[in-house]
Amino acid sequence: MKKIVDIHYLGLPMSENMDIEVSYNDFGEASLSGVSGNQFKVGSDTYEFTATASLAVSATSVGVAAKQKLELAEGIMLYGKLGVHQWDSKFSVSSTDTSASLDDDGADVFYGAGLEVSMSNLKGRIGYSLYDLDGEDIDSFNVGFTFNF
Repeated sequence: MKKIVDIHYLGLPMSENMDIEVSYNDFGEASLSGVSGNQFKVGSDTYEFTATASLAVSATSVGVAAKQKLELAEGIMLYGKLGVHQWDSKFSVSSTDTSASLDDDGADVFYGAGLEVSMSNLKGRIGYSLYDLDGEDIDSFNVGFTFNF
């Protein structure tokens, strides 16, 4: 199951070409259910359910990044960002006779790039970011609008 990632940004301009951004990311939840004998793959490994069970994983993070901007034309900026995020993930498994859960957290690097278009007080943005969670990557394509008052 794929979910649209919820990302919320708060930015502070440091100069015309540099911003500092703070973000909150809800990476959503993925789940899998099966009965005895069902198989599934993770990477190149194959696993088999030995009982009726459900698996679920979710993750969130808070990050800070430096965002460098380059003006391509009047009101059109190309940006690249590099930052660090503190993440938290939760994994749970439940079956007919047992259940267990595991929480994990850490801090890792993330980076991204995109394009911003400014029209008066309204700014539109489209971008891509890659978040590392202890060796696992989460891709994020994002579209957003900002109103400056």
